[in-house]
Formats: sequence, C-alpha cells, structure tokens
Amino acid sequence: MIRPALLLAGAAGLIQLPCAAAAQDAAAVKPARPAAKGASRRLAPQGSPQSWVVEDDYPALAVREHEEGVVGFRLDVGPDGRAVACTVVSSSGYSLLDESACSVLQRRARFYPALDAGGKPVPAPFTSRFRWTLSDDTGGRGNPGPVWLASSFPAAD
Repeated sequence: MIRPALLLAGAAGLIQLPCAAAAQDAAAVKPARPAAKGASRRLAPQGSPQSWVVEDDYPALAVREHEEGVVGFRLDVGPDGRAVACTVVSSSGYSLLDESACSVLQRRARFYPALDAGGKPVPAPFTSRFRWTLSDDTGGRGNPGPVWLASSFPAAD
C-alpha cells in the first residue's frame, strides 16, 4: 500500500521519506505564533499539508486510465483561514486530476490567516504542488497516492 510521502530537495537530488519520517518531519514544523498587536504575519498552514490529500482521494477513473502528474495550484485564502478559490497554475496533464486536487484542497486546507500591520486577518494566496502517482516504493505499479513536493511550501514566520 502506498501512503503519501514527503519529497525533499537536497544536494543529492530529491529524497523521498517514508510516511513515518514524513509525519515526524511535519510534526517538527512549529505552528505560526499568534502575532503581537500591530504585527503582521504571513499565511501559514494549520498542521501538515500532507494530510490534505490522501490515497483515497485518487480518482478511480484516473487509476484505471493510469493517469499521473504534478498539479501546481494556488489557493486564495480568506481572512478566516479557509480556501475560497483554487486555481491550477500548472496542469498534471489530466483535467480529472487537476479538478480533483482543487476540490479536495478547498474542502480540507486550513490556515492561520495572514495579518496586516494592524494585526487584522487579511486574504492571502498559498501556492504549492504535489504529484498524483501510481508508482509504489519499489518502482512498480501499486496503490495510488499523492506525493507532496515540499520544497514549494512557504516558511512560517
């Protein structure tokens, strides 16, 4: 069974961490600190973005058709920390995968909202990408799963 894995860009190229290591890495990410009155803050994901899209989200038709690809997306996040719109900024090459990505992300993605200089929550964009893949860890065809390309996550302030 494939579980979402974290891909990290390093000097040796892309390194794939197994899901347990990815979970430990995600747990090490500190949540955004509440901003002091009058301080601004960038948008930051609540928890781990790797939990937003999971293996069961892979569209059955895309699995049958062996469709894979990297979806680049932009979420427009409202002052309440919820995604109000999703735009595919780079297509996987398959409309079903692109549409499924945006559908799932709009339902599940949650953020600590960006704050303006007065400490008021404001809308902000979040841009990232992940790979829909059918390949298992051995390189063969296996169960589907999303693989996040973590090098595109913004750093929290």
